[in-house]
Amino acid sequence: MFPFLRRFLSVVGLLAISQALNALSLALIPVLLDPSWADSFALGMQVGTAAYGGVVLGVVYNVAIGRPGFAHWRRAAVLAGVFSLVLGAVTIFATMALSQRGGSLPVEGMLVVAIFAVGGAGLAVGGTGGVREACLGNPARLTAVNLFPALALLIGLLLAGFLSLSPMLTAGMWTIVAIGQIPWIWRGRREAAAADLGPGAGRAGSSERSSDAAVGRHSISLAVGVIASTVIPTLYITALTQLPAGSTAVAFVVVRIATSIVGIGVNSLLLVRYNWESGSRDIRGVVTALTGSSAVVLAASLTVELWMPGIAALSALIAAWIILLVAAAVSLRETNARRLTTSITVKVIIDVSSSAAGCVLLFAHPSLGSYFGLLVLSQAVTMLVTSAFFRFRLASALSAVGVLVAVWWALQPALI
Repeated sequence: MFPFLRRFLSVVGLLAISQALNALSLALIPVLLDPSWADSFALGMQVGTAAYGGVVLGVVYNVAIGRPGFAHWRRAAVLAGVFSLVLGAVTIFATMALSQRGGSLPVEGMLVVAIFAVGGAGLAVGGTGGVREACLGNPARLTAVNLFPALALLIGLLLAGFLSLSPMLTAGMWTIVAIGQIPWIWRGRREAAAADLGPGAGRAGSSERSSDAAVGRHSISLAVGVIASTVIPTLYITALTQLPAGSTAVAFVVVRIATSIVGIGVNSLLLVRYNWESGSRDIRGVVTALTGSSAVVLAASLTVELWMPGIAALSALIAAWIILLVAAAVSLRETNARRLTTSITVKVIIDVSSSAAGCVLLFAHPSLGSYFGLLVLSQAVTMLVTSAFFRFRLASALSAVGVLVAVWWALQPALI
């Protein structure tokens, strides 16, 4: 009990500090920078953290957590770094296309995105080393990877805001410190090698190497899922640059602060509870309670929007999304730990298809309501599919309600 508590408190502490620094920086972006620069930083940060959050935590960690002895760390690190660079190039291309239609992002903003993409590659490589240690029962290293880049971003913003220095300096500071996290991959490999070959390595669960075919199927499903979890949300933010200057930054700040709050509690617990030594857990009660709460809040958002459209309805929609975010984190971690590849594949197919259609819709009819509706839709689809495979019937039904309400929110601007 006490070793678990110590690990949990250390992870919570490190994650709370890094997330607090991130949250403060995000809150300062629209305050210290003019609207066009704020939008540029919102898009740049989305790109810069995409590989770490989407590929490292979303793919590498989930593939490795259910497979003691996973040994593809170097390859995973390279792919995660390349992903950040490619995503940056795609985002810049999309932004250039929108600028011809009256988008609010300046030319300098595209350079900001490129700078963050380079830093994101370094952060992803270092994060891969942290994932290996998390699988071995030392999650504090993984949470520490993002700590110093977060501090660099805050210092850079303060310099830009109060000393009238170029915001480019802020982007450069974050990128340099993020690249400095690359040595974590070698440190993680070196320190984890002894644990891989230690006294416990002879157990059946730890000594068996996962087959390349099984790892490949799981990896492909999760990698395709990154399109819905990381690539398309980045395009969502790009689409919002068509709104009045500053709107993109506000939406980005709300999303990042919300995910930071969720991450401090939920992700800390999951990082400590799930490693190569842990078994499956009964999550039916938690999942049902969370999907039920989200269904009630979504119904309230729909009712308020129909009678009194405005910020109150949008706030309820955001609250429902946060609840579903927690539920999906719990459900997906258990799904990956049990290696339920079919469940993941079905979820990915539906999620990518609906998100791609939503992306087209958002580019044609950009609005904050549609944006948050699409975020809710992605999480609701996740809960619907995973609950169905777990045979949680009530949770599945409640998730279906969430899907329907989210679709209504996403389509509303096009129907007006």
